[in-house]
Order: sequence, then structure tokens, then C-alpha cells
Amino acid sequence: MKRHSQSRIVLSAVALALATLTGFARAADNPDLPKLVEGNSQFACDLYTKVAAGGDQNIFLSPYSISTALGMTYAGARGNTEKQMAATLHFDLPQDRLHAAFSSLGAALGVDTPPVGEGKPPSFQLVTANGLWKQKNVAFLDAFLAGAKKNYAAELRDADFKTAFEPARLAINDWVANQTLDKIKDLIAPGVLKPNTRMVLANAIYFKAAWQNPFGKAATQDGPFTLGDGKTVQTPLMREKKRLTYFEDDTLQAVQLPYVRDQLSMLVLVPRKPDGLPALEKQLSAKMFVDITAAAKLRLVDLTLPRFKTTAHFSLADTLAGMGMAEAFSDDANFSGMTGDQTLYISAVEHQAFVNVDEEGTEAAAATAGVMAGKGAPRPEDAVTVKVDRPFFFLVRHNATGAIVFMGRVTNPAAGTAAALAPATKRAQPIAIAGQADARAPGYIVLFENTVNAAAEVARLEKLYNFTHTHIYDMPGFKGFAGTIAPEAIKKLRWEMTIKSIEHDGTATINAAGAAAN
Repeated sequence: MKRHSQSRIVLSAVALALATLTGFARAADNPDLPKLVEGNSQFACDLYTKVAAGGDQNIFLSPYSISTALGMTYAGARGNTEKQMAATLHFDLPQDRLHAAFSSLGAALGVDTPPVGEGKPPSFQLVTANGLWKQKNVAFLDAFLAGAKKNYAAELRDADFKTAFEPARLAINDWVANQTLDKIKDLIAPGVLKPNTRMVLANAIYFKAAWQNPFGKAATQDGPFTLGDGKTVQTPLMREKKRLTYFEDDTLQAVQLPYVRDQLSMLVLVPRKPDGLPALEKQLSAKMFVDITAAAKLRLVDLTLPRFKTTAHFSLADTLAGMGMAEAFSDDANFSGMTGDQTLYISAVEHQAFVNVDEEGTEAAAATAGVMAGKGAPRPEDAVTVKVDRPFFFLVRHNATGAIVFMGRVTNPAAGTAAALAPATKRAQPIAIAGQADARAPGYIVLFENTVNAAAEVARLEKLYNFTHTHIYDMPGFKGFAGTIAPEAIKKLRWEMTIKSIEHDGTATINAAGAAAN
């Protein structure tokens, strides 16, 4: 019998500022690199679509960071868990070739810059690292640990989650904060690590670069930015006329801003209409970016772009499970490639990212960059106006490979920090559980509090947990629903809630816990 209550994996896709990694195989002509980048790009669009749905806040994340952390975990996945992860993450290469391609991508992104905080800040920094913390005295397969070191240059550390999980959490967070110059703080929240945690895997990336053609600070003026609902806010708008790679169609304008060294670029997609961002987001795909790149031309652009700064924190276990890899978070998880048995499951996937864009350039903890090839030089009088004064989408790509390092949207540049997007803020909250129901509906009766969309939540739980005999309540002072969940499904519900106790007389106490789990 599997004993998942004693075996948790926590994935922390984080942004870190470290010295450039060593230990990666060099990128040199790896034929699998384009396939990896294509799959990662499509996963980036799939994930972005999920986290962007149902909200209008600023968003910023690093698809590269998330894919890399999950890639390290995928190395230990077997059976149906492996199949589900491959389909969800668009890992279309065999295991050995996939991880070698990740190694090549890490090498391609690596640049020779001074360590963060030493001497005069360089005009371009892109540094990345992987970390792996395992429970001391717990045996992991040598092949898995060797692969993590060879393909991901993952630094291996021991931790005592069994008896000192809180000091372990603080130590990991301190490491993150120290390496990001305090850009990323408190990545792993209290309650995520528990005595049954067995491993924490983390990817980190830090990016800071000057624009190839900086904006003149004297030209920056406060101006109106139209929100999606038609209201306006005043915000600093940067302005510069420069030659940039440009694309347009009936629905959007796209402009690419290169950074110094021309290794990464920011691609900005601005819809024609102030309320056009949701429609644009529905079209996002890896192919869309390729098509825009192919059709783009070098133009003289009169560009207006807001200054903006955003920090976002995502708990992604719920999202990833809903995208198709639910088994990895359940009792059925098979990560025997890590330990030789099936006693591990993923309990949390935490991601935090930071970006700051101003006249001089971009600073980001968790990054991406992209480039479009210029096609022909127009006459100066052919200047096209691009005024980014409405909600827009942007990404940062690595020019040589096309890898998306960062992506996000700005719906309100005056808003500053994006709200944390934990699944518990978007889902029904389990608040009570009763014991066995009658013979017509064997199982546990669970009561959920929900103030958002009860019908949608019921449908989701029916699909994931065979939730039956449901009833929706809409009364003064309480909105929610109840239904019956089979005993075997209660364990699979662990990533939705923490069950403190279930008594023989059918009473229990539970706490909502977002992506954290027993």
C-alpha cells in the first residue's frame, strides 16, 4: 500500500539572482532544442490562459522557470503519471533527450556576467540556477540525483523536514531572498512544508538589462491609461522614436524592444481596442508568436509605453492538476524514478516573479526574451505610432532559441503589485465534513463555502472526485453547496484541503489549505 501521507514533493518555481551556472552541457547544435522550445512555448500559453482567466489583475510569471522545475520532477515520473505530465507540459521528447535539451537551453541562456552585487552593476545580467533539497537520511536513486546534477546543474542540499520543517522553509526562503537581492521574499508560505515533505525542487532566474535604445527620461510624462472597463488612471508614460521590429493587423499592434547585447528582447502586443485584451489572450499560442515574427518588419516607431512594476505569487498545484496532470498530486502518483517505489506525490508548486520596467531597461526575477528579424528599413517619414495606453500583453524571449523566459500582462500600470493567485482564492472552500452517508450514497458528505460560481465548482468536483448527490445553497449569509465524495476520493482531495481529523462517529474538522496538502 502506498503511504503518501509520509512522502511529499514541493516544487518551487522561483526567481533567483545567482552567479551564472556551471555544469550545464553546452548548447552546441542540439537538434532537439527547437522541439523543446516549441513545447515549452505552448505550455506557457496554456498556463497563462488558465491563470489569466476570471480576473483582470496584472500578471507576471516565468514559463521557463516553471517548465524547468517540473522538468526536474518529470525525470522521476513513471507510468501514467509520466504520460499525463508529458501531455500537459508538452514534453514531446523521450526522457533522456528531453533533459539533455533542457541542459542545452540552460547553456544557451547562460551569459558571462559578474556575480550579482559585485562591483559596478553590468548593463546586462541573465543568471539562472536550480536547487534541490532532500530529506536527510532518505534514499533517492543515484541515477535521479546524477541526472539532476548533469542536466540541470542542481545544487543538492540536505534538509530535516521531519523534525524541523519550519527552519527548512526559512532557510530556503533566505537563500532565495539573498540571491535575488530581496526581490523575491517568502516564496514558500507557512504550511506548505510539513513533516512528510521529502523533497523541494526549485528553479531560479534573474534578469536585468538596459534597453538597446533607452527612453529619454525628460520625455516621460504622466498621461491617461484606459482600463478594460473604460475608466482611466494617470501613470508615467515613456516616449521615444526609434527603429523597432513592428507588426500590425486589424486587431493588434506588436513591437519588439531589444536589450543590449541583442540576446533578449521584449515583445509587446497591444490590442486595438481598450477592452480587447481578453480576446487577444484567447488567441495566444506558440504558432502565433512564430507567425508574428515571420511577418514583422523594421519600422520607425513613435512608441509610448508606461513604466510598470509587478510582483505576483502563484500556487499552481490546482491549476496544473486541472490542466491534465492530476495524478501527480494524488495517491496514484508514480515517481518511482526518484526513490524506486511509489511513495511520493507532488503537494505544492509555488511560483513567484518580479518585474520592473522603466526608461533604462528591465529588471526581472524569472525572465524571458524574444526577437523578431527586421525586414527592410523604411524612410523616416514613415513613422508608425504605437501608443500603449490600454491593457497589453508582453513577453521576453531569448533571441537565438526563441525560448520564452517571461510573460505577463499589464491591465493597470498604477496598480503595482499583483494579488497573489492561490487556488483557494478562486475556488470553493471546504468548511465541514460529515461521516458516512446513507446506503443510497455511500461516502463522506462535504460542505463547501463558495461565493463565486457554485455550479462551475460542482461540475469540477464531479469530474475530479465523482462528487454526487449535490445541492446548491443560496441563502442570506451563506452561499455554497454540499455533496457526497467516496472514501477513496477523500485522499485525492488532499490538495484541496487539509483534513485534520475524521472521527468514527462521522464528525471531522478541516481547514482550507490551497495547494498545500498532507
